Amino acid sequence: KQHSCLLAVRGRREARWDLVDSRGETHEVEVASRFESDTTEMLMSALRAGIGIGIRPLREVLDAVNAGQLVRVLPTMTVAPMEISLVAPAGRLRSAHVRAVAGLVTQRLRWLAGDPRARA
Repeated sequence: KQHSCLLAVRGRREARWDLVDSRGETHEVEVASRFESDTTEMLMSALRAGIGIGIRPLREVLDAVNAGQLVRVLPTMTVAPMEISLVAPAGRLRSAHVRAVAGLVTQRLRWLAGDPRARA
């Protein structure tokens, strides 16, 4: 609560982060910000510049953490799972292109989240 948070703009303004502790309990934390962006590149640049703390996918920050450029502020907490939807045309028969894109998006999101079974 005392930190300046870097917030992602996703249609509406973030007012809280849902964090999960090591026992699996979810904690709603109100967040305040002096920096918001709708691009991952800008949020990562702001993190590296020390403007505040933020929530980013594990793979996005792993190199910077390993190099000592960033530190985990709450190492025992994780972000509550979020729902992501991929919208495709209705119908029983989806094209091979739609299935291929859905597979690639799913694989990439799992990789970003640090799923050890996922490939880059």
